[in-house]
Amino acid sequence: MLHDPKDENLFPRLAPDLVECLRGHAREVELRDGEVAFRQGESRYDMFVVLEGQIRVFKEVGNQEYLLVVQGPGEFTGEISMLTGSPAIATGRAVGNTRVMRISGDQFRHFVAECPALAEPLLMAMARRFREVDTHLREREKLVALGKLSAGLAHELNNPASASQRALDQLSNVIGTLQQDALTHDSRLADEQREAVRKVRDQLKEGTRRSLDALARADEEEALSSWLQQLGVPEAWIAAPALVAAGIRKADLEVQFAGTDPAAASAGLSWLENVLRAEELLADARHAMTRISEIVASVKQYSHMDEAPFQEVDIHDGLDSTLKMFAAATHKGIQVTREYDRAVPVIAAYPSELNQVWTNLIDNALDAMNGNGRLTIRTAREPEAVLVEIEDNGAGIPEEIKNRIFEPFFTTKPVGHGTGLGLDIAYRIVTRRHGGTIRVDSKPGQTRFQVRIPFRKEQKKDELTKSRK
Repeated sequence: MLHDPKDENLFPRLAPDLVECLRGHAREVELRDGEVAFRQGESRYDMFVVLEGQIRVFKEVGNQEYLLVVQGPGEFTGEISMLTGSPAIATGRAVGNTRVMRISGDQFRHFVAECPALAEPLLMAMARRFREVDTHLREREKLVALGKLSAGLAHELNNPASASQRALDQLSNVIGTLQQDALTHDSRLADEQREAVRKVRDQLKEGTRRSLDALARADEEEALSSWLQQLGVPEAWIAAPALVAAGIRKADLEVQFAGTDPAAASAGLSWLENVLRAEELLADARHAMTRISEIVASVKQYSHMDEAPFQEVDIHDGLDSTLKMFAAATHKGIQVTREYDRAVPVIAAYPSELNQVWTNLIDNALDAMNGNGRLTIRTAREPEAVLVEIEDNGAGIPEEIKNRIFEPFFTTKPVGHGTGLGLDIAYRIVTRRHGGTIRVDSKPGQTRFQVRIPFRKEQKKDELTKSRK
């Protein structure tokens, strides 16, 4: 939920004397299960006080529904237009058969005039609730817009990335044909010399040679460079490292080109070095295109656009896609350890919002380690919930501020480097949208955030039924 239904400042339960006073200005009605009490966008609607049952209040943003709160007996809803005169900002729908008091704007004004002492706490709660709803819906709409933008960019990037990948595959074939034609028609080489070059090339394709350590590789490069210079190979100091890296050794070439005219040997080895360099460049380009495709896929998975907002998800998929978004930050100095319990079942959740939680927690962990440390992501199954732990070995959270880290706008970062909303947003998503908990244990060298997302009642019932079979 977007709001905490236990917050009595926002959702006070009306005292019996206030309810009785309201009865004289309202009419009781019965709402059937699923019946709409008020609809988002309506310019004129009534206030409702729940007597029996529940009213589910949700906001529609794009094609998604975001639950605001579920109002129970003694609570009221649908009052915002009485303060602002604006259209309804949300929809209220009955959950089960629900009995309510329906109060029009005129009836409410008469109530305020006749019972000002009783109306004061009601009006204060209404004003607070309006500010709270307005603030968080603005945040939600910005996040949805950002998600659509990221999904659109991912889609637009995917097309040229795929086209580039296909072009590289075709280019590889074309270059291979040109290379063979160049070798076949090189007048400096006799047939047996061409065959020697092809044998060396075939040996490289087998890829069975063991790599050298740094010292042995440097010695081999130096020896091969001197030998190539003697043959007259141009830029031998550049060609030698490329040939050694590909698996070619000086002893192999001496056997293959024994008795060969130096000019012919130089031509053959120049051809081979250029072939290897072209293949290395193509491999680099393919790797880059593959990386772009992976990033695009991660963005699409991260944003979960064009998917149902509430769905069954594997918690590990969201963690992995979030970690990919931080690949550049964790590439140097940060050791990432995944301790996943693969027995954790899928859960029903809002995946894109959970990814916001992982993003904020991982980002804070990386900041705490200042580019050097160990990040551990751990999952476990508990009787009632899925546990996710995000741990870092940074300096830790000072004891004097530990109880304030989830406060909105509280931050220890310099001005311009943090808004103080990251952990507040994470807290709201976990506790109010998913009914879970988030807590932190911290000491120097170990800070651990624990997030628990409970299973749905239906999920637990299904698992219990399966266990009895």
